[in-house]
Amino acid sequence: MDRCLEFPIGLLATLKVGAAMMPLDVAFPVDRLALMLSDAGVNVVVSTDSHAGELASLMGCEILSITTERLAANPREFNPLQCHTASSTNEAYIVYTSGSTGRPKGVPVLHKGAVNTMFSQPDGLHHICVGSRVLQVMAIGFDGCQWDTWKALSHGATLVLRGHNMFEVLSTIDVITITPTGLTHLGDPHQYPRIKLIATAGEHLPSSLKDLWADHVCLLNCYGPSECAIATHIVRMTKASDVTIGKPISNASCHILDAAMRHVPLGVVGEIYLGGVGVSPGYINLPELTRDRFLKDPFTNDSGMMYRTGDLGRLLPNGQFEILGRMDSQVKLKGYRIELDEVANAMMHHPDVVSAAVVVKDKSHLVGYFTPATVNVEGLRQTVADLLPVYMVPAMWVGLDMLPHNCNGKVDKLALAALEVVHVVDTVQTDLEAQMAAIWAKVLGVNVDDIGRQSSFFSLGGDSLSVVKVIAASKHAGLHLTASDLLNAMVLWRVAEVATSRSSQTWPSAMLTPEVMTSLVEGDSLAKWSHCAVYPVTGLQAGMLLATMRNRDSYVLQSAVELGESMDLDTLQRAFHTLVERHELLRTSFVTTSAGLFQVLRPDTSDIEITNVAAPTLEAFLKQDLAKGFDLTGQLVRWTGVVTECGTYGVMTIHHVLYDGWTVPMLWDDLLDIVRGNQLADRPGFHRVVDFVQAQDEAATQEFWTSYLRGVVAPPLSSLTSSGHWNEAFQNSDSSLSLTSKASLKEVHEAARRLDVTTAELIKFAWAATVRKYTRQDDVVFGQVMANRDIPVDGVDSLADIKKWSQVEGVKLMDSLFAFQNTPTATDHNGCWSMLKPYNPSTVSEEYTFELIVEPTPTSLNVHALYNPGDISWDQAQWILHEFDHSLWHLCTEATADTGVSELNTLSEAQTALIRSASFGPTVPLPFELLHHAFEARAAKHPDVRAVELDGQWLTYGDLNAHADTVASQLAELGVCVGSRVAVVMDRCLEFPIGLLATLKVGAAMMPLDVAFPVDRLALML
Repeated sequence: MDRCLEFPIGLLATLKVGAAMMPLDVAFPVDRLALMLSDAGVNVVVSTDSHAGELASLMGCEILSITTERLAANPREFNPLQCHTASSTNEAYIVYTSGSTGRPKGVPVLHKGAVNTMFSQPDGLHHICVGSRVLQVMAIGFDGCQWDTWKALSHGATLVLRGHNMFEVLSTIDVITITPTGLTHLGDPHQYPRIKLIATAGEHLPSSLKDLWADHVCLLNCYGPSECAIATHIVRMTKASDVTIGKPISNASCHILDAAMRHVPLGVVGEIYLGGVGVSPGYINLPELTRDRFLKDPFTNDSGMMYRTGDLGRLLPNGQFEILGRMDSQVKLKGYRIELDEVANAMMHHPDVVSAAVVVKDKSHLVGYFTPATVNVEGLRQTVADLLPVYMVPAMWVGLDMLPHNCNGKVDKLALAALEVVHVVDTVQTDLEAQMAAIWAKVLGVNVDDIGRQSSFFSLGGDSLSVVKVIAASKHAGLHLTASDLLNAMVLWRVAEVATSRSSQTWPSAMLTPEVMTSLVEGDSLAKWSHCAVYPVTGLQAGMLLATMRNRDSYVLQSAVELGESMDLDTLQRAFHTLVERHELLRTSFVTTSAGLFQVLRPDTSDIEITNVAAPTLEAFLKQDLAKGFDLTGQLVRWTGVVTECGTYGVMTIHHVLYDGWTVPMLWDDLLDIVRGNQLADRPGFHRVVDFVQAQDEAATQEFWTSYLRGVVAPPLSSLTSSGHWNEAFQNSDSSLSLTSKASLKEVHEAARRLDVTTAELIKFAWAATVRKYTRQDDVVFGQVMANRDIPVDGVDSLADIKKWSQVEGVKLMDSLFAFQNTPTATDHNGCWSMLKPYNPSTVSEEYTFELIVEPTPTSLNVHALYNPGDISWDQAQWILHEFDHSLWHLCTEATADTGVSELNTLSEAQTALIRSASFGPTVPLPFELLHHAFEARAAKHPDVRAVELDGQWLTYGDLNAHADTVASQLAELGVCVGSRVAVVMDRCLEFPIGLLATLKVGAAMMPLDVAFPVDRLALML
C-alpha cells in the first residue's frame, strides 16, 4: 500500500486473525516485491484498488483489496475464535533487510519482542500519549515504520501519515522518528516550536546535530537491528552528554565480545551481541546464516538466544554503550586495521560538517566525503588529524552538496565508491617543495608532475617502508626530516615546511672525527670551558633530550629527604658539592653543533646550583622547582635546602638522562659517606659505557629488529577511549596509580620456578597477557626499561650514571613501557635524614600512554602505573592496573607449563561483575501478550480519539478497530490464521494500519511491503 488510511486497517486485521503481518512499500520495484512474497510464503496480500490489479498479475497468491469506503458500508464483526488465538511466541510481523549478497533477508519478529519494545519507557517517551501527534515518515518496509505505528496506536496518540510534502504538517507534530541524515534537512529547530520529541535511528548521530537540537526538544538516540525487534537501546541526549546508545532497555541485554565470545575489558572494542525477548527466531529460508548469526546465549540460565550484530562497539565505565561502526566496514590498509565509520565520526567533529562518509579507493588510500562542499579542507584535515592516528587520516577529500542515500535514508557507500574522484595537481611554489616532490617521485615511482602541494604521501602509494626511504633520501639531499615529521605532516607543502623549521632540532649520532672537532672548536659551544671532555650522545640519551626540548620539565626527578636532628643544611650543601666533583656525569651538559649533539663533561663544579630557600610547604616548593625544568646547555642536577614550618628538607633535582633506578639510592649512600668522612666506592666513569655503545654493530642491530618486527602493527592502548567518554566522577588530577599485588613475592618466585623462568620474565609475561586483553592481538609490542647491568664494563653494577631507555624516533611502534625495578635501596641513614617518596609527576612521557613499574619488597610486589591523561582516563588506567595484577595472580595460582595463552585472557572478578551488571536491562513483566491488544484497549477507552490522519482525512480509534475487524473477518474466511503470513502492500494511506491490525487480529504475521519495490524483490519475499 501507499501511505493511506487503509494501511493501519490492514495491519490490525492481520494481527486480529493471529497471522504475521508483512508491510511492503509500493515504492519497491515489483520484481523485488515478488521475490519477498515468494521467500516468505505469504498466504494473502492485502492492498488497495490502485495496486491490486498489478499485484494480481504478478503474484501467485490471494489478493484482498480494501478501501475505507467499502469497509464503512459493509461492516462485519470478528470473533478471534474464528481462528486459533496467537500467543506471545508467535510471529507478529516480518521485515526484510538488505543482504550482503544482494538477496534480502526476511526477519520474523515475535509478539513478545514487539510488545517489549513498544512499552519500554526510557526518559522522554511519555510525550507519546493521548492528544500527541506522531508523524510517520520512515519507509513502509523499514522496521522504523512499525515503531511509529505501534508506539502511537498503543498509547492513544494520533498517527499522522506523511503525505507528499512532509513539511506541510511539521508545524502540527509533537513526535517524529527520523534518521540523522533526515534531521539535518529540517534546518533550524526554532522553526518547529511544537515538536517535543525527536527519536533518531538508523545511523550514527553526529555530535553537532545533537548539540543543535538537544536544547529544543527531547532528543532520543535509538539503536537496534531489525533482528532484535527494532530497538534494544534508547537514551536521551543532552548538550552535555556524549553520543552513546545508553543502556539496554528492559528485558534486553548487550554484550561486547571477542572472537572467542568472551567479554572484552571496559573500553575495548569488540563485536556487539544482543540478547533478550526481542531476538528473532532467525532468517526465513536461510538456515546457515541463521546458525551463524543467532546463537545460544551463554550469559543466561534459560534457553534464550542472542544475535551477533556485526557492529563494533564498546562498554564505557559509566555503563553506557558506544557504537563504532560495522565489522564489514573495517578494512586493512598498509598493514593497519581501520574502521571507516570511526574516521567518518571524526570528520563530524568539524563544526561545519553536516554529514560525512569514508571509502577506500583503489585499495591504496582513504577518501573522505563530506557536506557541504564549502567546508575548508585544510581545517577538516586538521580536525581529523587531532583525533585519529595518522594512518587513519584520509588522503583525499571530496566535498558534495549532498551524500547519496538508499531507500532507508542511510548513506549509500556503493554509490560513493562509484564516484569519479578527480585529483587536481596544484603546482609546487618553493624550491624546497620541488626538491621534496622529486624525492617522493623517486621513492614512490610516480611522475613528479603528478605531485602537487596538496598531494598526500599515502594517496601516492606511500607506506612505512617508503617512509624510511624518504628519510634516507632527504638526508642524502641535505634535508633534516624524521619519520614522525613525515607521518604527521602528510601533504607535500607541510612536509617541506617541517623539514626546514626543524632542521636545527635533529641530532644525528656522530663520532668525534676531525670534521666534528673542527665544528666544536670553531663554534662558541665550548667557549665557557678552557678544557673539557666531549663524547657523542647515545640514541637513548637523544630521545630524552628531544622530549625535554619540547617540554622543559620532562624526565625530571625530585628526590627529597627530611633532615634529622643531627644534620644541618650547610653540611649537606658541602657534601653535595663534593658528590658532584666525584661523579663526572653530574657535571654533564649538552651542546648542539652543525655536526650533531654532544655531551660535555665539565672540569669543575663552579656553576653547580646549590641554594637554600624558605617555602610555605615542601609541596609548594617542589611544584615551583619542577616548573624551572632544565637548560640542556647548563647543569642537569641541583641541590636545594628547603625550610618550612613543618620541617627542613634537602631536595636533589636531577634530569633522567643522568640516572636510573640504581642511581639515586647510590647517590644518597655516597652523600652519607661524604658526611661521615668515609671513603667513597670507586665507580667507573660513564664514558666507558659510551665507548661500549659506540662500538656496537648498529647495522646488525637494526637488521635484526627490522626483520623481527616486520609486519607487526600493534594497536595502541590509547585506542581504548576518545575524549569525554568517561564518567567524571572517576576523574583524578594525578597521573599515577599504585597497588600492592595480591600475589605475594613468595608465590611469584614459586610460580617462576614451576614454569622454569625468571621472576622478571614471569612478571613481564603477565603484562604481555594484559596488553593482549586490551589490544585483542596475539602480537603485542611494548617497551621494556632495562635496569639490569649486564654491559661488559668492569664495575658497571655500581655505575651511577646509566640512562633509562626512553623512545624510538619515527613510526610509533609501542605506546606502553614495562619496568621491573629490582634495584638496590639506600642504606640506613642513622638519623641523619629520612627518605621521602620521590616527587616525580612528569615521569610519564607524552610519547607513551601507560608505563608499568614493578618493584619487589622483601615480601610483596609494589606495582606503579604512570599514564597519560590525554590518552586514557583515570578509571581506565585503574582497570588496566588491576587486570595486570589479576593476570599475575592467575599465572601464580593456576598456570602450568601446558597452559595456553588464551586461557590467561580471563578478566578479573571485579571487572567481570561490573560488565555483566551493565550488560542487562531491567527485567519487567510485559503489559500485554499480543501487539494489537494495547490498541484494542485504547479503542475501548477512547473510541472517539483520532487514531490515524492523512492529508486532512482521519479515522478514530473506534473506526479503525471496526474496520480492522471487518478485514480480519475477511482474512479468516480466506483461511488466514495463526502461522499464516499476510503481506500488506500499500502506499501510505488510511487503509495501511487497517491491514496491519486485521492481520494481527486473526493471529497471522504481517509483512508490510512497499509497492515501489522491484518486482523480483517482491516476488522473492512473497
